[in-house]
Amino acid sequence: MRRRAFTGSFSLAGLAVGSGLAQTPQRVARVAFLTTSASDSRPAFLVFRSRLSELGWIEGRTLVLKFYLGGSPGRERLESMAREITASRVDVVLADGVVPSQVMAAASPIIPIVSITGLDPTTLGLAKSLARPGGNVTGVSLFTEQLNPKRLELLREMIPSARRVGFTYSSGREELIQSAMNAGRAFGLDMRPFAIDSSSAIPRVLSAAALADIDAFMVGPEAFLDAAPERIVEPLTAAGKPTIYPDRPYVAIGGMASYGVNIADMFRRVAGYVDRVLRGENPSVMPFERPERFELTLNMQTVRRLGLTLPSAVLARADEVIE
Repeated sequence: MRRRAFTGSFSLAGLAVGSGLAQTPQRVARVAFLTTSASDSRPAFLVFRSRLSELGWIEGRTLVLKFYLGGSPGRERLESMAREITASRVDVVLADGVVPSQVMAAASPIIPIVSITGLDPTTLGLAKSLARPGGNVTGVSLFTEQLNPKRLELLREMIPSARRVGFTYSSGREELIQSAMNAGRAFGLDMRPFAIDSSSAIPRVLSAAALADIDAFMVGPEAFLDAAPERIVEPLTAAGKPTIYPDRPYVAIGGMASYGVNIADMFRRVAGYVDRVLRGENPSVMPFERPERFELTLNMQTVRRLGLTLPSAVLARADEVIE
């Protein structure tokens, strides 16, 4: 495997914690983790817990961390969990995703919320501005909808003959549907939406028959899909569909390519936000952070299995090539 040096650079970076702040806290903090994922063992979640440990928080002694697993992007279950979290009087909530952030903010205007979301928090009503949120929500915004044009550009470079491109979305994510449709139209592509609202729906939605007339595919970022990436990689690869994914874990298990942020690094950074809030900082004046750098990862074994030859320009831009 070849991997280039990559250092995340962020417009509002500066989450380094001094040695004094990293001392073991003297009180027990209560943190709730609200997510559409069905599992608390995602690698990015483990990075989050590890970073909290590095910052001095010891689960079971100075930290009680409880996961609230939605298992799908459905709003009703998440709203119920948000009400339960509000009643439990936690110190801070980590809201993983657009819908968890929205329902948690609606449930409580008081409890500090650290959000990691793919969309602009100002358009979601979570913050007055990125630099000064002005409420009880801060965190990291990935601006995912802005990455669809780049993913399609890369896909078109890799598969010049592709005309019909499928893409995943979940109910209630109309902004991502429109983003994908607009980006595809600009490249002269016929975009075909595939609705996936739970992992159990994947075999039906991505059946060989459903994919028969698709030339290539783009998978969007969803926490409930990220929890078991093999479930979506396997049918697309078996159907021989060149696919670009939102982040590296899909490519590590056999996906062709990914373009997006380093998710593990982002969860490491939101752990820093949680730590700062627990130590007394006010979310209303903690700027939202957004990434400036994105990674292109290629799996050459999959590329060869699909019978493809990638342009040298694409290979030259890759941050990581898995042989």
